Amino acid sequence: MIDAREAAAYNKKVLEAGTDQQRWNQFRLYSDSKDPNRLKVPMILAIGLEMKLDPKKGDISIEKSGQKQVFKIDDAVGSGANTCPKYSVRILDALSTYAMIEKSCSISEYVPGKYHMGVDYYLYDMQTATLRSVWEGSSTEKVSPFPRPKPAPQVKKISNGYQLDWSATDPSNKQDGKINIHTKYVREKDHQTGKTELVCTDLTAAKGEEHGGACEGGILPLILNQMAQTQ
Repeated sequence: MIDAREAAAYNKKVLEAGTDQQRWNQFRLYSDSKDPNRLKVPMILAIGLEMKLDPKKGDISIEKSGQKQVFKIDDAVGSGANTCPKYSVRILDALSTYAMIEKSCSISEYVPGKYHMGVDYYLYDMQTATLRSVWEGSSTEKVSPFPRPKPAPQVKKISNGYQLDWSATDPSNKQDGKINIHTKYVREKDHQTGKTELVCTDLTAAKGEEHGGACEGGILPLILNQMAQTQ
């Protein structure tokens, strides 16, 4: 009970007086949390920007007063066999207009005899209302090191977008655990739809294949973009 009270007091102190980085390090959002206060975390406290998780719907939202962007990050509860029924979400890095987000799936026997655990990294861009995968790692072995690579990816802001130059080690990959990714994400206007999109280029790919390879990670479905409606 003493440990629990001390932990609660520390969490309260971090929420009220800590840095944004301390809050990201301290708080994960868990899909099995019942307390609504444990399903949100300040992203940039000074401007009231926060990340929320709705595990019943499988949605994640980035929002502040008058603005809200919602993305589908997992299956809704009861939607069928889900390889990732229990997961956590946390912020690795963020500014007022972007974030790097990690989703970790606990080991699960989602059907008899079949197991899954994994880690996904997503790049969020507010301007284009995009949440896209930049790396996915998983293991189907019942006993295996958790596939969280070290170090975690860090994105550098560049003109009109971002660049990811990432070398890491995946502990669950016994044969070749080395990861080397060099990608660029730039905002470009689609001439057919007129919408601005976050377009990925694999900087190590051969000519004509720049949008494949490390760029094959999917863009998560956008459920709501309230910013566009209020502009």
